[in-house]
Amino acid sequence: MPNGSFPDKDAILILRKLRRFLHPNIVQLFGIIQTDLRLLFVSEYADKGDLDSALKISSMEDWELRSSLLFDLIEGLTAIHHSPLIRHGNLSLTKCLINKRFMLKLAGLGFKDILKNREHCLENKPYSTNLQSIPPELRSRISCERGIGSTSSSDVYVFADIAHALLSEHVFKSAETEQIPDHKLKKGAAARNAVVFNDFQTLLHKCHDDDPSQRPTIDRIRKICQSSFGINNQNFAQKILLRLERYASQLEDTVAERTQEFIKETEANEALLRELLPKQIVQRLKKDTAIAPESFDCVSLLFSYTTGFNEFVAKNSDVPLNVVRFLDHMFVSFDDIVSLYDVYKVETINDSCMVASGLPERNEDRHAKEICHCALGFRKKF
Repeated sequence: MPNGSFPDKDAILILRKLRRFLHPNIVQLFGIIQTDLRLLFVSEYADKGDLDSALKISSMEDWELRSSLLFDLIEGLTAIHHSPLIRHGNLSLTKCLINKRFMLKLAGLGFKDILKNREHCLENKPYSTNLQSIPPELRSRISCERGIGSTSSSDVYVFADIAHALLSEHVFKSAETEQIPDHKLKKGAAARNAVVFNDFQTLLHKCHDDDPSQRPTIDRIRKICQSSFGINNQNFAQKILLRLERYASQLEDTVAERTQEFIKETEANEALLRELLPKQIVQRLKKDTAIAPESFDCVSLLFSYTTGFNEFVAKNSDVPLNVVRFLDHMFVSFDDIVSLYDVYKVETINDSCMVASGLPERNEDRHAKEICHCALGFRKKF
């Protein structure tokens, strides 16, 4: 059990600051329970555990998730450095907790300050098991009072290690093209992302400067990450919603595009069917209606042919395109004339054409008159 009375005035002052310090990226401290053996800090629960454990999960290899966690870390440190607490002083991967919304929250804030005069505290572990992860200005201060003497620059030093663990080169290169700024580089996505990763590494090297005064402030880091690396202030849940909206929009565009293609294809098929079958039969086929054979008591038929067509073809055997042009002109003219009368073009073969009236729609006794008008139209045209 800690020696001396607890809590003392300093501890009470810090506890008050912590109780008033509410931020989405800071684990909220509810209070302290003193038992016979230890002091228990009662704080907000993080469902997903600490960042050190989460990074070992393969499903964490996602740019949007990791960049969101990094920005949460930056937001938490920014709030701390602008608060009366000034610095975290106990920052590490295990102090970065993740809740069920995949939001990163900083834990352990102020714990060392509360326990700095207590003996046998549970926090008397070295700043890190890796000496290189300890800010140079604190390497001589490793004791039960770890964190005493640390500054906001010390937090920045450790931030670089956490940022490097979050956004590795592999994660950067797997990021989607639109998520990382172009930097006016006319290169492919992989090359561009590699260049941006090198810039990110340069920022981390500056954070590791042995001289604390030369390290960038958390505000400067925040600005650089937003402007240069595509790391914005949206949490992972917001990014998932935006991604779903983007996919929904893309799906709507794809559906609209496919629908237009389907409509065009349907219209082309109907046009082809109308060339082969009567319009009434095509309508029945579209409605999936059974088509029964019909008999017609009286209809009129027209058979036409072009005089001298065979001789024309023989003369133009060296220039077959002339024959094609002539047939095209003739058939287009036939179609134009047929459309003017109550007749149905049954078939065209070479220069011959068969036209009927009185079928497939009956027109009483007008079929002979309609066929005659059609024949006169052919003669007038040619």
